[in-house]
Amino acid sequence: MVADEKIRNEIKDRVEKISSDKLNNLLEYVKALELPEKQTDNGVLRYFGVWSDIDEDLFEEFTERLPEKILQESKGNI
Repeated sequence: MVADEKIRNEIKDRVEKISSDKLNNLLEYVKALELPEKQTDNGVLRYFGVWSDIDEDLFEEFTERLPEKILQESKGNI
């Protein structure tokens, strides 16, 4: 557990050095890490702002349905 403590201390030190305008982004990212895995993937994408203004249906298509389609195609199910 010494490694965990060392990592936590390094994170704390780095957070202290982050500019105020980026603290909210960091908080949103940390919150996303605390969510169940499936929600985290979407949260991280939203955090990075990559798809912040994309239609919810299209976002779901890319994050949930597309990977499933790719997996089915790779198995020859389509």
